[in-house]
Formats: sequence, C-alpha cells, structure tokens
Amino acid sequence: MKKILLILFSVLLFSTSCTKKKPVISDINIEEVTKVDKAQMPDSCIWYETLIIMDDYLDQNAEKPVEVVNIFQAMVDEDPMVYKFQHFRNGTTVKDSIRSFWIEDYPIKDDSLITFNKAFELIKEVNLPKPHSRHVCLRNPMGPLDTNPQWVFGNIESQLWVNTKTGEIKTSNPAFPEDFEFKY
Repeated sequence: MKKILLILFSVLLFSTSCTKKKPVISDINIEEVTKVDKAQMPDSCIWYETLIIMDDYLDQNAEKPVEVVNIFQAMVDEDPMVYKFQHFRNGTTVKDSIRSFWIEDYPIKDDSLITFNKAFELIKEVNLPKPHSRHVCLRNPMGPLDTNPQWVFGNIESQLWVNTKTGEIKTSNPAFPEDFEFKY
C-alpha cells in the first residue's frame, strides 16, 4: 500500500511540475514594450498606433493593461508592410505582418509624450463620465484640424481624448471642430 501511495504521490508531483504556467506579469510598461518593438523595426518604420486592453471597464475597476498592441509600417521591396506586435500579460508576444498600408492616422513621431500611466491618472481625476469600455488607443488622428497625438479611452459610443502634450481632455476627436457631425 505504501508503494502505491508513493508512486501516486510521485506521479502527482511530476505532473504538477510539468504543467506549471508562466508567472503572470502584473504590470505591462507601455512605453517600454513600444521601445522594444521599435528597436526591432527598420529605422524607416512609421509608428501609427498603440492599442491597449484593460483588466476591467474604465467606468468600473480598471487598474492596469492586460494586452498591448503596437502598429508600425515599413517599406519592404517597395511595398508597404504593416507590422503588429501583440503583448499579453503572461509575457507572450506575437508578431504579425501584412502587405498593406495604414490609414486614418498621422505618424506618431515624438517619444516625449504624456505616458499611458499619466493619461490614465488624468482621466480617473477628471469630472467626466468614464466610458464603459476596456479599450485605450494612442493615435494621431487625421482631420481638418491639426492636433497632437491623443490617448483615446473608450469606444465608438463614448470616449475621453487626452492630448499627449498638454494633458487637456476632450469628449470628442479634437481633429474635428466641436460642432462637426459625422454622417454615416
């Protein structure tokens, strides 16, 4: 009986040691993963967006990113290629590309932007309704008005736009006049 218990215990220990998961990374540093991704790209690459998924909804208990995606474009053999670096909280990174081009954003050229953490603190403090969304996007939107890159917290129905140079917060795309109406 002791031998059977010893064998079962050994099998149990062996199976749990083989199935251990990677430790969960508690914090994803947005600026650091973006810097690492850029270093893997040619000097001529264009940075267009950083997309973030939070651990909870912004109007509830969101605290930290659980996924980050950086989007770049570079020319390869005279054709544009769009590159996606997708980072997960468990430490996994997936790199993908497609022979295509990116639209609706101007390049993000300046690294001296308000950090994600600073922008997140600003939207938590502002006296505006928080969007019911887990999504955040850093982008430099195209439109009739010039603007700085923006941290966009929200979704199609509700957003908070944080200017990455001034910290100013708006509830609509600052690349368009306040009275502009989209016609779908």
